[in-house]
Amino acid sequence: LVTNVCTLFAGQRIMISGEPVIAKLDAAQMEQVLINLLKNAVEANEGSAAIETRGDRSIDISWHCADDQLMLLISDSGNGLASKENLFTPFYTTKSKGSGIGLSLCRQIVEAHGGQLVLENREDRPGCTVSIVLPLLKEEYTSKEFSLDKFL
Repeated sequence: LVTNVCTLFAGQRIMISGEPVIAKLDAAQMEQVLINLLKNAVEANEGSAAIETRGDRSIDISWHCADDQLMLLISDSGNGLASKENLFTPFYTTKSKGSGIGLSLCRQIVEAHGGQLVLENREDRPGCTVSIVLPLLKEEYTSKEFSLDKFL
């Protein structure tokens, strides 16, 4: 799913790392979440004056499973969050061409999957990291064989 969404952002430097995971989720809805979050990361990178001097416009996507949870991280190299106060307020935006529904919709979709979506400024360098934590059934990520039967 992540790899497929990244193909929509050809020309962007996106670094992907994570072992294959099988998860029970609505692929179309999670695809929309990833598209929204990657679009935000691209815009953050393009809007950062500091990137011009650093020369790093990469977006890092990684995931891992622990404690029956999938954690997906998307990090940009932009300026970071000036304020977290209205991040999830519907129709509130700081962008000149934004509608203000993207993050709110993402959070609703993730929460409908029993998960959490959190945005924080990066600690290692300028930028923002979006964390998505989704619950997993143990057999979803430890199964060596994939069978659609358990999902039907």
